[in-house]
Amino acid sequence: MAEKKELRWWQYAVFYGVFWLVWAAFTLYGKPAVGRLAPWVAEIVSEAVKCLLWILPALWMIRRYPDALGVSLEEMTAPKFPFRKVAPWLACMILVPLASAFRAGGGIRIAPGFHWYSLIGGFLTVGITEELVFRGWLYNATLKKLPTGYAELLNAVLFLLIHIPIWMLHGALVSNLLSGKWITIVALSWLFCWIFRETKCLWAPVILHMAWDVMVTVFVG
Repeated sequence: MAEKKELRWWQYAVFYGVFWLVWAAFTLYGKPAVGRLAPWVAEIVSEAVKCLLWILPALWMIRRYPDALGVSLEEMTAPKFPFRKVAPWLACMILVPLASAFRAGGGIRIAPGFHWYSLIGGFLTVGITEELVFRGWLYNATLKKLPTGYAELLNAVLFLLIHIPIWMLHGALVSNLLSGKWITIVALSWLFCWIFRETKCLWAPVILHMAWDVMVTVFVG
């Protein structure tokens, strides 16, 4: 019988702290360096690095501490998709950004500065990388330790914090905080946590996350 590995809070905190620092360092220093390449090449390289820095550590922790999880890796990645539960929220992920774009510009049109390669990060990788780390691992590892509301609050805070480096890179930290954009991040985190807990399926928040980001990337900017 395999020895049960208990995940302690200090280990959880160390994982997130190191993960945040590594990602912040790459965002603030690595991305500008990569940005000297052709734009589409820079996007591919940046997203390849993101996949390595996000997916591998999360999978390692998930496999190292399977007994700490509320939903096993096998169950949450099973080839199933709860379409009935996801469909109404998927419609929201599509319609809300469209409504925002219409209100801001008096119509629906492609966002200024949009390039096809923006979809590499805004569609292909964002859902899998961020949902595996934040819902498949960080949230999942608190389901047995905390009441649901506290687990979702903690995840929302951690999800918000991971956006700070990219806001700093673009000089938008203060404006995003004052404008209330952070509230959207918190609300999305809560939704993705809820749909993951209800369906026990990682693909559900992945699809919702991908839909939201692609609509924002293409129509809102």
